[in-house]
Amino acid sequence: MKKKTIILAFVILIIIGIIAYILSNNKEILNHHIEEKKTTSIIKNNIAQNKVSFEDITNLPEEYTTEQAVEEHFVVITPKETYHKSLYDDFMLDLNAKKDCSLKIMMYTIEGDPILVKVIYVADEEKFYACEDNTRDKFSNNEDRKYHFYEFDDLRHDELSQNFYFINENDEEVYLFYIPNELNP
Repeated sequence: MKKKTIILAFVILIIIGIIAYILSNNKEILNHHIEEKKTTSIIKNNIAQNKVSFEDITNLPEEYTTEQAVEEHFVVITPKETYHKSLYDDFMLDLNAKKDCSLKIMMYTIEGDPILVKVIYVADEEKFYACEDNTRDKFSNNEDRKYHFYEFDDLRHDELSQNFYFINENDEEVYLFYIPNELNP
């Protein structure tokens, strides 16, 4: 009887050991799976961040000219002339086709100071991201003379004012840029 009890105890210990081994391996597999999901998420975030780069706006020199903006493929809207209208057209076509796209715009205040805007649409997120650069607006107050970053779901167009805007979380209209009606069919 003692021999059977010892064998039974030994078998139970082996079974417990096997179960413990399986559970610990499943925990490792589960932890590995969770870590892999975290890594995938981090990679996706990095990809999204690369799609949403504003370095081409935020790293410009303080004295940035119309000629430089034209050369660097901004849609430039001056009181007398508009440059690169085709870039705006391409942006609208890609946007309507739900493709990733971006648009850089240089426009001017009434006083003649440049305002730069970059809008990015990330199709798989169905989100817009924007950077508005007011750092060169000499007539604005110091608090407003900075970069403004936005994330939003819907870009809207007011045909009367010619402005493109979005509605923020406070249900306020935030105007980003304008495209003169003659350029916006």
